[in-house]
Amino acid sequence: MAQSALYGRLDVGRIVATAEALAIRVSERFPDAGLSRVAREPARVAARADGRVAALRAPRRGLRIAIGATVAVNEVDALTTGLSAKIWQKLVILGAAVRPPQTAIR
Repeated sequence: MAQSALYGRLDVGRIVATAEALAIRVSERFPDAGLSRVAREPARVAARADGRVAALRAPRRGLRIAIGATVAVNEVDALTTGLSAKIWQKLVILGAAVRPPQTAIR
């Protein structure tokens, strides 16, 4: 169980370090080839991805407030709609009870 959790996560620091080590090895092995520039690209991509992941993990307070306000408005609307229906129902019942009986005109 502990091993599956270990392999289920990606450590960005280790990914960047591995990509940089690979870029160094390639540039040492092929110093005059353009391959060293290609080998540096995964390290750059991994570093940029780390920044993007950090930004995505940050809490979105504005979004949370907007969702909370939407839920609150929906709840208030449901409460007032139900309340107004009950008040109307009581008024109809009271109106029928207070209304004098109608007499037939002869």
